[in-house]
Amino acid sequence: MPTSIVCLIAEGTITEESTGTVIRVRHAQLWFPLVPFSNPYHSNQRCIKQYERWLDDNGHYDGVLREKLRRDQFIAKGKGMAFHIFQYAPTRWRAHGRYYWRW
Repeated sequence: MPTSIVCLIAEGTITEESTGTVIRVRHAQLWFPLVPFSNPYHSNQRCIKQYERWLDDNGHYDGVLREKLRRDQFIAKGKGMAFHIFQYAPTRWRAHGRYYWRW
């Protein structure tokens, strides 16, 4: 578990095989230390917050990367991904993990 904020930035290109079109992409993530967090269905969970943002120039090719996704995601210990998601872009919405099971 990180004790301070950890940042990951990945940049590169994707080449579409059939056309040879090159798409520039950028993915940034911030990982935060454990915090107590609750959603409407589960209280007092220990969570790591992950902030992520995706950008690309797909369909534009003018050198400007456009935001495709920006969200916060809380990952609960023992419950996993999507304990709480708050998406800011391209549209605002939220999701709360409610049911969990073990394999």
